[in-house]
Amino acid sequence: AGREARRAAPALSELWRGAKLPLPKAVDAMVALLCGGCCVFYAAFAADLFYALAKRLGLGTSREMVLGVLTCIPLAPLCLGDDLSVLKYSSLAGLLGIAYTASFIGKNGVTTDVAPIPATQTCSGTLVLANTLVVAFLCHYNAVQYYRELSPRRRTPDKFRRAVVRGAALTALVFAATLFGGARAFGSNALPNVLNN
Repeated sequence: AGREARRAAPALSELWRGAKLPLPKAVDAMVALLCGGCCVFYAAFAADLFYALAKRLGLGTSREMVLGVLTCIPLAPLCLGDDLSVLKYSSLAGLLGIAYTASFIGKNGVTTDVAPIPATQTCSGTLVLANTLVVAFLCHYNAVQYYRELSPRRRTPDKFRRAVVRGAALTALVFAATLFGGARAFGSNALPNVLNN
């Protein structure tokens, strides 16, 4: 990432072309599809949460309406920005939400209906878990941009690698704590998206 960031290539297709690999425009198309899919996943995830909240508050709205509003107002402008620094406010809000959720699940108490978590059993929740893990650790297409946005004194490949490893480890820890905390708190009633519990 550091070597490519010094080149200041505007897109992955330019890096691809610079490496003399075939079909550089296909790279941009694949990244667009991947990012678009992540945006759809995030929008649907948020729509489920806010729709449940709207129902609880007695607001007469549909899930589709909530999905449309969330896609047009916060998500689209964030996705279309050239500078990732605009995400710091929504990222901070998301981080606080994750911290609150993890602490709530951890303090929710122990249910007596704790089912074992067999490694070989699959259900609809398995697909949700796999999708969530893929999205949680999906940041490689922004690696060059992340590297560029480090402060100049921290912009070395070694410091970048350490930051990435720490970030991935912390993400894995939070996911594991929420997964096992949700199973402990809600037992066999735990839904694939524990926030819906």
